[in-house]
Amino acid sequence: MMLKNLLMLVTINIPLMGFSSENIKIVESTTWSDNEKEYQITIKTLNTGDFFTSAWKSKINASKCQISDNNECLTIWEINDFNSAPYEFVKYELNSFNLQDFNNDGQLDSVFFYRIAKDGNDPDQIKAMFHILDKKYAIRGTLPLLTDYASEYSYKFDDAFNALDRNTIIKCKEIWDNHINKIIFEGDL
Repeated sequence: MMLKNLLMLVTINIPLMGFSSENIKIVESTTWSDNEKEYQITIKTLNTGDFFTSAWKSKINASKCQISDNNECLTIWEINDFNSAPYEFVKYELNSFNLQDFNNDGQLDSVFFYRIAKDGNDPDQIKAMFHILDKKYAIRGTLPLLTDYASEYSYKFDDAFNALDRNTIIKCKEIWDNHINKIIFEGDL
């Protein structure tokens, strides 16, 4: 299995998926080969409009595709999330993307984190998007405003996790806990 990880912080101004030409950033792009097939996951953020008005929209898009023999990207899955509240934005958690075999089936699965960053008066919402066998499993949480309020932290597993075996759920929870502990106790609130 060959893995190439490319972190790209590229800003381009082009139309994308119904939005006007605005600020698009490719924040993560990774390709790998597995069983003679090549795959790519790309994560992008997009901000449109004026941050201080109702025209503001902040979005994250992530997709996995299989690269065909003629170099076409055949989409396997895609997720989109957005926030259109003034003073709030969707923020990809740098260095949170990870490829590993969560359920020990020999195939690489993925996880990445992002948050809906609030206005500074309300706690941020954080999400972990796991894709195991190309099915989405999400953990959602609320971060405290300050480390002193760590007891206000909360999280919830989506019901989809009920279909996974106990060891896979434990592994996902460990990844979640490690990331959250870095945020709360290492000062990235």
